[in-house]
Amino acid sequence: MLEQDDDEIIEWLISAKDLHRNIILETVRATIRDMHSFANVIISLRKLFKANSAMSVSLLLNDALEKIVEETCEILSCDRVSSLYSLHFKKINSLKNRHQYL
Repeated sequence: MLEQDDDEIIEWLISAKDLHRNIILETVRATIRDMHSFANVIISLRKLFKANSAMSVSLLLNDALEKIVEETCEILSCDRVSSLYSLHFKKINSLKNRHQYL
């Protein structure tokens, strides 16, 4: 059954005008680009779920922050997110200092 359909499609493509073949070619190319983009989104979501799992396992705050930085760097493909990391520690230290004086 499929071979017969394939033969009909091939015959139609051979007899089709150049304009029709170009339209089909551009449609196939656009579909392939969309599939590639969709695959990239799926890969990013898998990384996000992996990061979420890794972070939920960590019980200590410092370990959790370190995991957040590591996973964020991996997802963003960067070396280090030092500004984000230091901002969190400044806030934590500020809260610790306030708590000591209460």
